[in-house]
Amino acid sequence: MSDLTQDGLTTSREPDVEPHSVPMRKLLQLYLSVPILFAVVAVDWVLFDSQLRSTLRTFPESYLLLALVFGTPHIVASNMILFSNPDYVHHYRQRILGIAVGILASLAVLGYLFPRWVLVVLIVGWTVHHVLKQQLGIGNIAARLSGPIFVAWSWVGVACGTLYYSAVLLNPSVSELYLIRQIVFGGAVIVAALTIVLWFQAPESGRIWLVANSAMMIGSSVMFVSGYTLFAVLIPRLAHDVTAYVFYINHETNRLRHGRRSLLHRPLSRWLHKQPAAFAIPVASLLAAAFLERVADGWFNAVLDSVAGVTLVQPISFGFVGFLGLMHYSFESFTWKGASPYREYVAISVGK
Repeated sequence: MSDLTQDGLTTSREPDVEPHSVPMRKLLQLYLSVPILFAVVAVDWVLFDSQLRSTLRTFPESYLLLALVFGTPHIVASNMILFSNPDYVHHYRQRILGIAVGILASLAVLGYLFPRWVLVVLIVGWTVHHVLKQQLGIGNIAARLSGPIFVAWSWVGVACGTLYYSAVLLNPSVSELYLIRQIVFGGAVIVAALTIVLWFQAPESGRIWLVANSAMMIGSSVMFVSGYTLFAVLIPRLAHDVTAYVFYINHETNRLRHGRRSLLHRPLSRWLHKQPAAFAIPVASLLAAAFLERVADGWFNAVLDSVAGVTLVQPISFGFVGFLGLMHYSFESFTWKGASPYREYVAISVGK
């Protein structure tokens, strides 16, 4: 039984209300990006002599529409969920403070002691580990794999992603790029071989997840080797970012069904009318990400220039957003696992 409050929020009067669940079968549709993008590449090769490859920009952020969907928005959404729920902040306050201090101190020390490329590779490795391990972990709910072969399979994928993403950012020489492409291709072959072994270890119901995640890792590596760098970056990020939003919306929906409102729901509820749980986090995070990426640098530098007569290069869109990203990688490694209070409001339907 539910009630609509004066501010438009649907709350539950029953603590044992049936939760909304995330249908894992529908999440598999996100992996259709792999065959679709390979079909695009095939058409480009056959009909257009690879002209698309030479015109594609490197990152999804290079296009405004894609920038509003990938990367920053889901990082902002993750931070919004944590910091807009006072009970979560109270529960994790010591860990949050420790993580924030640790990140700032590590960046300062590493930036001082090592050349820039070391810091880039470390951050890229952390990013790729976060992206791939999320997808592999969700898939393993159905695949139920473990052991050294499974561990090797996942870490080879992470290593390949770290290599090609670092190459994109660091702009290596022609000879270095050739070597990196050979290593990444070899890694893709290893992932394919280990997939065959794991196929016989996985239950029949979980094999489709094994294949989907293998296709994601192999497909992104092959795209990089083939020169379609944008597609290499896009394949894992599409699966990761959209999956994250699905879980965020599920979490927010179930919290509201139990009458647990975040600080975001009340100001947005009248604007969003009857569905604040479904739209509050996506709308707020997309708007905030657009502001941080497109507007905040100019505003921050205008104030800094008027006060101190100096300006900084991307202080918000790179510095602050980068810090939020590292916070996101850190606390999402435990907030959605085990006995975390987050898990009280997340339900998964494996067979749907």
